[in-house]
Amino acid sequence: MLRLPFASVDGLEVAPELAAVARSNFARLHERRTTIYTADATHFDRYRDYDFLYLYSPFPAVVMTQCMARVIESVDERPRTVTILYVNTYCHDQIVATGRVTFEPMGRTPYGNEIKLYRLT
Repeated sequence: MLRLPFASVDGLEVAPELAAVARSNFARLHERRTTIYTADATHFDRYRDYDFLYLYSPFPAVVMTQCMARVIESVDERPRTVTILYVNTYCHDQIVATGRVTFEPMGRTPYGNEIKLYRLT
């Protein structure tokens, strides 16, 4: 994501130890466009700041349902289209069940993981 022209490329990690590793890695890269947040995705209160989300099979279905509710709240609060790039689409049904997305298959990774692009309005 850092190779794309985003103003910032942030991360969200629930485990403090993993968030610290991510911060260290970005520091070694001298990358200043990143912020790594340590928070539970179901309680993260900054979704309104983002138009693009990248997910790589981040959590189980029950958490995805709660997370999508938070993202939808953010779209209702700050109307926009949120693009979600999702790899290893285990929770596809939970995303579609919101009734607020369109999606298109994007193929597979070199490792065979399915990729889908969702647009949430």
